[in-house]
Amino acid sequence: IMNGSLKQQTDFNSSTKRMAVLIDCFMKQDDYVVIDDLSEVLGVSRSTVNKDLRNLKQLMARYQIALIGTPNKGLRISGAESQLRLLYLHHAYDYLEQPTLSTDLLQRIDEIALNKRLDFRTLGLLQKTIILTIQRIQAGKPLTQAVPCYVNYFADDQLLEELFVSLATDYSLTLSKFDFDCLCFPLN
Repeated sequence: IMNGSLKQQTDFNSSTKRMAVLIDCFMKQDDYVVIDDLSEVLGVSRSTVNKDLRNLKQLMARYQIALIGTPNKGLRISGAESQLRLLYLHHAYDYLEQPTLSTDLLQRIDEIALNKRLDFRTLGLLQKTIILTIQRIQAGKPLTQAVPCYVNYFADDQLLEELFVSLATDYSLTLSKFDFDCLCFPLN
């Protein structure tokens, strides 16, 4: 419950669930999204979607993310990849079904949790960050620049470097230093 497992069971009567689905739709789509399509996905009226979009725009502004609308095309999301990931982690991840990690990788994460004495929430955030990073890299959205004013205090940690190598080999990913920094943010 503390890790957000009940949020997946909410339906589209919840505006936070609808906003989570909207965030997911925009992040998975490179092209424009039409409001009528969003209305159909959510199973609600166009006016309800417009209300949710107004609320979503206010939420996105806190992450320096914008929804760009073009007449006769639709809407698309615009912002730094690092900010998009944070928005997704904090406002969409728990509401949507996510893939699980391999047993080997989960053991490595547990080893890190024991070594670093991580509490339950930090461990959960680390797992979510790893899953989201894998998804974004597989979708062709790696981090290509450093996050401003961010320092990774675990850049030289042996256990995390082993996790980094394990991720790259198990999931056939090319991870940049910036993606590694993103993976470590729950620990920082």
